[in-house]
Amino acid sequence: MTAEVAAESRKLVQDMIKTGKKSDNEVARLFEIFKGAIHAHDEAQFKAFQMAFCNAAGFKNAAQMQEAGVMRLSVTLSEFKRYCKEFTGKPESRAELYAEMQAAAKAKNKTPASGSDGQKADLTPESGNETEAPSAIPSGLVNPVLIELFNKAAQLSAEQQGELAQILADALSK
Repeated sequence: MTAEVAAESRKLVQDMIKTGKKSDNEVARLFEIFKGAIHAHDEAQFKAFQMAFCNAAGFKNAAQMQEAGVMRLSVTLSEFKRYCKEFTGKPESRAELYAEMQAAAKAKNKTPASGSDGQKADLTPESGNETEAPSAIPSGLVNPVLIELFNKAAQLSAEQQGELAQILADALSK
């Protein structure tokens, strides 16, 4: 990481802490900082760059940054890392990256329910004939980022869940 990128990383994190949430402009800046690591499609290189980013901003890791008030940073970084690991493109913006991930998720969900032999897949619950427990996440949610967000939210304390709920309510009311 160059001194210039380190300085931009520090400034970006300070801006995110000051606003208390992540704006589209800040996400675009974050993407520009990570673009080279994303384009390399090397997970180890990405993790090393992520650590350098956190250190340049004055933190040990992304979790510590989030605790300091950099909201949703870990979700965005996990999106970037997933793209780096699972995709081969070289998006020029966060919007392009996200559009490609959404298209892949939609294509995956449109795959017919059949086995590799062309027969209809066995939909018998693995629990046998017992009724399965209902999922905590509605089946209508198909966006992997949103699903991951809800799964992570379930691991937060009651106070943190309240803060997240307020952030989501504020965002949805705009």
